[in-house]
Amino acid sequence: MKEQNTNIFHSSGTNDTLTQNSLLHKMFQHTRDAIWLVDAHFRLLEFNQAFEKRMTDLGASGIQSGDYVLIASVDDEENRRWLKAYQLALSGKENKLRSTMVVGNNIVFFENNFSRFEIGDDQFGVFVQSRDVTNETLHQKELSASDAQFKALRENIPLGIFIADMMGNCLWANAKLR
Repeated sequence: MKEQNTNIFHSSGTNDTLTQNSLLHKMFQHTRDAIWLVDAHFRLLEFNQAFEKRMTDLGASGIQSGDYVLIASVDDEENRRWLKAYQLALSGKENKLRSTMVVGNNIVFFENNFSRFEIGDDQFGVFVQSRDVTNETLHQKELSASDAQFKALRENIPLGIFIADMMGNCLWANAKLR
């Protein structure tokens, strides 16, 4: 019995290639991450639905291929940060940029990954994948605040506190024991 290839990304002919491209297009369009491609002049080549929604949330509705992407940024300093990230990627250096935006009454945090990709004969553009990291960012801020409170407590408590290793050697002591 002939073994059937179950790898949907294996292409052995035209129909397989069309199926592969169709599946990749669906994946591209339906991921929660915003994904977009720009040319070396920072004009949009392609983008997914999540990117389009994000631009609408920023007030840039009706965005389309060929639009200049830096216009959607809020201010000049933010534009400079994004321009630097795009330029680094075009030079072949993958990089990340953390960004925030206000949606309704909420601040949303993003991690944006920039990579260079080849468009055609010696022409390059930038692939950007942007992931919502709001939950992780808020949890990290809560953890940092909790750590700061604990540090203040252990340093200011009127009792002596210390940490010892298994042999009884003092590894750390608060100010009351120093």
